[in-house]
Amino acid sequence: MQWKVASRKIFLTNGQTAKRHGAVKRALQSPQGDGSEPTASPRGHEQWPRTWGTLFCVVMFFASLVAAIMLWKAIGGKHPYAFYTALRWVCFSVFFCSAIATFRVTREYGEAWFMPTIFGAVLGALAVLFNPLFEFHFRRETWRVINIVSLVCVLLLILAFYGRFAGELPAQIKRAAKLIIWFIAAGLVAYYAVDGAVNLYGKYALATASATATVFEVDEEAVDSEIGPSGVKYTGIYRFQLNGKTYYGRTDHHDEAGDSLLVRYNPANPEQNRDATGDIFDETTSFIGFVVIVCGLYWWLKWILGSEKAMPLRGESY
Repeated sequence: MQWKVASRKIFLTNGQTAKRHGAVKRALQSPQGDGSEPTASPRGHEQWPRTWGTLFCVVMFFASLVAAIMLWKAIGGKHPYAFYTALRWVCFSVFFCSAIATFRVTREYGEAWFMPTIFGAVLGALAVLFNPLFEFHFRRETWRVINIVSLVCVLLLILAFYGRFAGELPAQIKRAAKLIIWFIAAGLVAYYAVDGAVNLYGKYALATASATATVFEVDEEAVDSEIGPSGVKYTGIYRFQLNGKTYYGRTDHHDEAGDSLLVRYNPANPEQNRDATGDIFDETTSFIGFVVIVCGLYWWLKWILGSEKAMPLRGESY
């Protein structure tokens, strides 16, 4: 009887030992290391919101690029009514969605919550101004200021949206994206530079015909300069007719509505016209602006190439 009990104790002890070995083996094989069964894709529920957020930032990044191009073009001169309608829709969509997104991420800034709140309020105000349903109508000078402020905000949005999804992209895609964006910007500058050069050539070299024009509107622009005269700059907008069609131009030498002036124009393209009393030096401001933009593009490309060389070194240090 004692032998049976002893043998039973030995059997139970061996069984418990086997169970313990099995438990240790399962614990070592489990992903958590504690023997628990693996759950079915625990990150699955978190991946979808993150993916949608990245997709939203990518879409808004490219939408902001389109808005920036259109605003830059709107600041440059007059365009058909259809262009301004499209500009309203694009800017309204960008500012409205960006304002909502800005207010949603204010909690990430902790004590500095007021900064994104103010920026979101500015975006909301711009969305109201650009809304295509209840249009606001201002003078050309007022819209020019609004467009400049909007362009600055859109450039900030481009940087913000790129920073949001840049960390999700592989290094090769980020490198390609930087270069693609630079080539797009350089292409736009080259396009406007060639267009401006052709226009200048037509205005000064090919302008062999003359006509009488009338100033019908005057633009006012505040000038605050440390090297030149400060005050208000007046630019007259004139128009003249040829073969039943109206053409427009700008002059700094006539600042009263109703003034008559002699203009010279290219017979093959009367849109290339100028005040007959002006000369090539009137284009100095445009030339300086072009040089500044080209220098900016050069330093931008230099920064991109410099970051490309430094990236492998940072990778090797880990």
